Amino acid sequence: SEQEHLKLVYNSIMNYCEWVTARKELTEAQRNSYVNDNEYFHTKKFGGAVYLEDGTVTVSGENTKIESCQSQGSGGAICIRKTGAINPSFSMSGGYLTKNYAASNGGAVHLDGGHVTVSGGSINGNIALDGNGGGISINSGNFDMPAGGTALINANAALVQNQKEGTPAGNGGGVYVTSTGSNVEVNLLSGTITGNSSTNTGGGIGVDVSTAGTAASVIVG
Repeated sequence: SEQEHLKLVYNSIMNYCEWVTARKELTEAQRNSYVNDNEYFHTKKFGGAVYLEDGTVTVSGENTKIESCQSQGSGGAICIRKTGAINPSFSMSGGYLTKNYAASNGGAVHLDGGHVTVSGGSINGNIALDGNGGGISINSGNFDMPAGGTALINANAALVQNQKEGTPAGNGGGVYVTSTGSNVEVNLLSGTITGNSSTNTGGGIGVDVSTAGTAASVIVG
């Protein structure tokens, strides 16, 4: 099937959990609600603001902002999941993902399979409450901050509250990359990752390849 592509650009302001999804459209009143940031908390198990399957999300423009959204599961602001043959992706060249939080992985962004590219903008002050990747969590995918970029990943946190046996949490305060069956590539060629924190490992970035026969390549330059 054709890959879906959602663009958030220029003056897209998503505050207090306005929610768009490829599977279900909320009413106009819900999409435009600014009452409080808990109003639709229980409807968003994945992706506090955006949920997309087998597609691409692009965030750009200096005035684009996703702020104060929350998820009961993964992806406080954005969750992109792979359910078919198409590899999903997330790219960000501008804008802000700030003050979002997820009960599990990816305080701002969670991606299952695929590729994340961050060349600009700010991912700041997001929290994974009981999971990994305070800013970004990537499961079985690659992470790239390409040369010439200006991205800032700052003051995000990956915490542990009620960790279950066999379920790691509190790793990768800024970015967490893991694999459940494929090799992982992480390229950090520009931008700034600073002031992030984690309860366990990788205050700035955590890379975990625990599946036999897989490997991780990390390039910092």
